[in-house]
Amino acid sequence: MAPEIYNDEIFDRSADAYSFGVILYEMLEGVQPFHPKTPEEAVKLMCLEKKRPQFKIKVRSYPPDLRELIDECWHSEPVVRPTFSEIITRLDRICSNCSKQGWWKDTFKLPWK
Repeated sequence: MAPEIYNDEIFDRSADAYSFGVILYEMLEGVQPFHPKTPEEAVKLMCLEKKRPQFKIKVRSYPPDLRELIDECWHSEPVVRPTFSEIITRLDRICSNCSKQGWWKDTFKLPWK
């Protein structure tokens, strides 16, 4: 949940980008942010204290541009977050680069396998 929603403030589509960043984090790490804390505790840490969970998986396990995208998506300031048009363009570029480098087959390890 984006901080502006949690704080009962006016929000726009950038709140969806925030949530998407959290989902990307969960996909990479295989756990919810701040696991084993409860989702409610994690939301408070992210929305009230503006904390972000640490990435425990090595950077070599996923494209560095993906980490940068996540950081921008879950930025505490809505105006800094990318639009979904920008997100799609960047994800397309990241996937293209990964295919060329063999990232997905050779270096991306799913945490649950």
